[in-house]
Amino acid sequence: MVLLEASDYECEFCRQYYKTTFPGVYRKYVAPGRVAYAFVAVANERIHPHALPAARASFCAARQGKFLAAHDRLMSFDFSSVLSDALLSRIAIPGIDETAFQACLRSTATTTLIRDRRLELKSRGIRTTPAFLFGTTEPGGSLFRVSRTLEGTRSVQDFDRIIEDLLRESPKP
Repeated sequence: MVLLEASDYECEFCRQYYKTTFPGVYRKYVAPGRVAYAFVAVANERIHPHALPAARASFCAARQGKFLAAHDRLMSFDFSSVLSDALLSRIAIPGIDETAFQACLRSTATTTLIRDRRLELKSRGIRTTPAFLFGTTEPGGSLFRVSRTLEGTRSVQDFDRIIEDLLRESPKP
């Protein structure tokens, strides 16, 4: 089973989920391998001017295997203290290849991918962040079949109900 989180780095509800609920979900389901966890950075550019640069930074760090370091910094970052262009120079990520990172950040393909992911989520009925899609992937991981969705900041108990139900329903190997 896969739990996909769609969040905007500038969204206060997303940050609240990250601080209060995610640690419990991670400890109970992800760390022991009961659920695979995926993250999609959604940039609501209309109301969050720093969301797209943050999403690009997250994506580009992930390409170098540094997603978790970037994600933690971005979820804790004080966006009110910088202009968009200055954001990316202020989230130093240990061990990153800065040349490759900057090239990825400048790539229009990176921006297009992030915007396309948001449109894909909208086509699945997701209108707010944070949003969570529970489902499975086909062999090879190319197709994600959604079984349930959850929107907004929720408690660990809300996740427990859905995950435990889906785990009971899923065929055993």
